Amino acid sequence: MFFKEISTALMCGDRIELRGLGSMVVKKRAARIAKNPRNDHKIEVGDKGSLSFRPSKELIKRFNKVSN
Repeated sequence: MFFKEISTALMCGDRIELRGLGSMVVKKRAARIAKNPRNDHKIEVGDKGSLSFRPSKELIKRFNKVSN
């Protein structure tokens, strides 16, 4: 139920903030021309959404504390 609510909000274009963890938002990626590395053919890649996560300062601080 929790994940369904989050995914529904993201699909509607809302920004999700989880206190102490971070925030998520769907960013639009523009259409572009890409190259297939196997055969060098150019292909058109359509526009799409990409999920972006930004960790909170608290999460970064805790992670760096554990890493050191």
